[in-house]
Amino acid sequence: MVAREAVVELITNTTMRVHGGQTLAAGLEYEATYLDSNFGVAVCGVDVARLSTEGVRGLLLLLYANRFLVLRTRGMTREQYVAFARRMGEPIRLSRDERFPEIACLTNVGVDTVQEQRGAAHWHTDQSFRNTVSSITMLYSVQAPEEGGATRFCDMAAAYRALDAKTKARIEDLVVEHRHGVSVAARP
Repeated sequence: MVAREAVVELITNTTMRVHGGQTLAAGLEYEATYLDSNFGVAVCGVDVARLSTEGVRGLLLLLYANRFLVLRTRGMTREQYVAFARRMGEPIRLSRDERFPEIACLTNVGVDTVQEQRGAAHWHTDQSFRNTVSSITMLYSVQAPEEGGATRFCDMAAAYRALDAKTKARIEDLVVEHRHGVSVAARP
């Protein structure tokens, strides 16, 4: 098995479907196009360091309407990444890094992912175990494999809507407990 190594920097903040490929918005700051999937939007041509307040508002509206947003940029410094995150909401402290406590560096470089299954290697919801939960998660790929290594996302609101009425009634009063460090694999 070929190792697929990746490094991702993560920031979490508190704060109508059309056929894929259709342009949603085109302006001076960026162009947004539906992804070829059940949800999500790709935004091209955005310069996050120079994005206007109206441009940030537009990105947030696209994100909330489509649940998933891919920003295709020419790259960012860590300073630009944090400044952009602050414009999107109030970042949650994720690390002990003195300069960038908002950034959690996640990597599998040099890790045998078959033997050492880390928390983010399976299905999860970011930061749901905290008292202050995040409203968005921002991922910035620093290093990605040439093939494989895909991060998958799902639209849980659409999954719930697709349930039949009997299932919805059966689970209506259930409560889910999210605890850090407890994964599906750890349960008996």
